[in-house]
Amino acid sequence: MITVGKRYGRLLVVEKSVQPGKAKYLCRCDCGTEKIILACSLTSGKTKSCGCKRKEIVADLGRSSSTHGQTDTRLFRIHQGMKQRCNYLKNSEYSNYGGRGIIVCQEWSGVGGFVAFRDWSLENGYSPELTIDRIDTNGDYCPQNCRWSSYFVQENNRRNNRIISYCGKDFSLSVAARLIGISSAVLRYRINNGWPEQDWLLPVDLANGQIRRSV
Repeated sequence: MITVGKRYGRLLVVEKSVQPGKAKYLCRCDCGTEKIILACSLTSGKTKSCGCKRKEIVADLGRSSSTHGQTDTRLFRIHQGMKQRCNYLKNSEYSNYGGRGIIVCQEWSGVGGFVAFRDWSLENGYSPELTIDRIDTNGDYCPQNCRWSSYFVQENNRRNNRIISYCGKDFSLSVAARLIGISSAVLRYRINNGWPEQDWLLPVDLANGQIRRSV
């Protein structure tokens, strides 16, 4: 329910509009602009500013492409990907990032954002075979929560992983299977078909010699 004084992104609800039709509210943006916004656009997160946020993003992209000369680099594409996942509703991954409230910090998204991200990356272990990874998968893209890691480490850090214990450590299902030398499909089959937990990670040759298990 929308109440006067509540914030939605950069918008502060000032009062309910008397305009006919769907419910609308007069909102004041942090930039000072006042605009009437549909209630459903506020509650859904579709509208978070008067339009100034999008203008800043476009302007930032323009400045980035014209000042640092690195628009064709892998780092620039990674930086753009982060911002798109967090800022653009039409991005296929938005629901898992911006839709969950995850943002790119101001240092990496404002004026000179790419240069700051590039400098941090080069000082913190970036190499072409590594990917950007958030340490806390519910946290933002920022220097304190990001690292450059292998696909192996990043895969083990996914928030929707099934966690398997092996040799005293916890791994994702796919990583645990890879360490043992079996496919993740085989491991998933064993778990879903009632195999005892102590037999989940048996090598295939040993598993084939076991008595057939009942589900």
